[in-house]
Amino acid sequence: MTSFRRHALGFALLPLLLAAAPLRAQNPPAENEAPAVVRPTPEEAAPEPAPAPAPSAESASPPAQSAVEPVAPVAPPDAAPAAPPPAQPVVAEPVAPAAPPAPKPMDPKDVKLIIASRGGAYLKSQELAYFEPFARRSGYAVSATTFDGSLGALVAQGSPGWDVVDLDQREVMLACEQGLLEPLDPSVVQRGPDGSAPAEDFLPGGIQPCSVANVAWSAAIVYDKSLKAVPTKAENFFDLKRYPGKRALPRTPEHTLELALLGDGVAPAQVYALLATKEGQDRAFAKLTTIKSQIVWWDKSRDGLDKIAQKQAAMGLGFNGRAFIAMIKGRQPLAILWDHQIYHLSYWAVPKGARFAGPAREFIGFATGTGPMSEQTRWLPYGPARLSAVRLVGKHGEINLDMKPFLPTYQPNLQGALAFDGTWWATQGAALKDRFAAWLEGREPSGIEPPTSQ
Repeated sequence: MTSFRRHALGFALLPLLLAAAPLRAQNPPAENEAPAVVRPTPEEAAPEPAPAPAPSAESASPPAQSAVEPVAPVAPPDAAPAAPPPAQPVVAEPVAPAAPPAPKPMDPKDVKLIIASRGGAYLKSQELAYFEPFARRSGYAVSATTFDGSLGALVAQGSPGWDVVDLDQREVMLACEQGLLEPLDPSVVQRGPDGSAPAEDFLPGGIQPCSVANVAWSAAIVYDKSLKAVPTKAENFFDLKRYPGKRALPRTPEHTLELALLGDGVAPAQVYALLATKEGQDRAFAKLTTIKSQIVWWDKSRDGLDKIAQKQAAMGLGFNGRAFIAMIKGRQPLAILWDHQIYHLSYWAVPKGARFAGPAREFIGFATGTGPMSEQTRWLPYGPARLSAVRLVGKHGEINLDMKPFLPTYQPNLQGALAFDGTWWATQGAALKDRFAAWLEGREPSGIEPPTSQ
């Protein structure tokens, strides 16, 4: 009887088991799908309620989705596959440009600097003070070539080209404007021994965008030491009564017209502004006219000094370097009057496209240092362009002679000095040169009466 009841119960449950089988087949586990993770909720932590009666086939439903992670719905077999999302353009990450390869260090033995300068005693002093010491220090080969100081020579330089050039103010300014020179960073110039900035240590205008000043030379009054009345100021040059005798002057308006205004009492700071006006030009020519009959003209600076030494003139305008050689080496009876000297600056520069521009800048940094600049004065009385170098000046390299009194930049000699403005002459001097030539030939009116008189 018991066995019969068990079989009957089995047959009774069979329809229920068959009804539940399709429910399990509706959501078959995906192949290799991980089992669903059931995340317990506070409610699930409570005691489990009594099991509910088994659902019938009509009321059967999937398990609650809140208790398991959501499952993507299965698309019907007849549905078209969903279109893939549009492809997004691939944006490449910005890539920094590759750094250029570091320049290969230059072997000092491969550097052969060529420095263009003037010749004579000037070049010799540069070789002793700058070229040879720098070559020993750097390991570079340094050689010199001479030229006439003109822009034409700079443009027409041969091959190999120059690496460093020595130019006067007018030429260096024009060359820089015309793009014939490399720009020169002021940082190449050393500070003074006391730490002072170069701009405070150099003469005004000594540091330019393309160049750095090295020396100053000047046109100054030179006189015969045997004169009974010794001139003490520039105004005496035009006083023929108290200081009789001929006057030796260059056959050019440059320096001559400046001296005329200085001798007429014009302050150095006002000379070029006044000379730019007709009134100032008339005044300069009128002053020259007062001594015109006593002027002996020279075309070479040596000739002017010879005229004074040979007593063909009592005084004249001469260049201090040649005057020094005539006085010291030539033992000629001459002396220099420094009042209202007209000084020029010479500059170091690097020609455009120089093969060894880097070593050339190194040279300029060395050559404009206080020590080397003072060293040059041992052989030539050209004044260092920076004041700290003047303080280091000692005696001549060959004779027992203190060089400071012979330098244009020695502080007592700088009192009342005029800085020659070559740029002014380059831009405004053409008409004055024509007028000066006419005045020499007597075709130019003498001008107004000079406002001052001796």
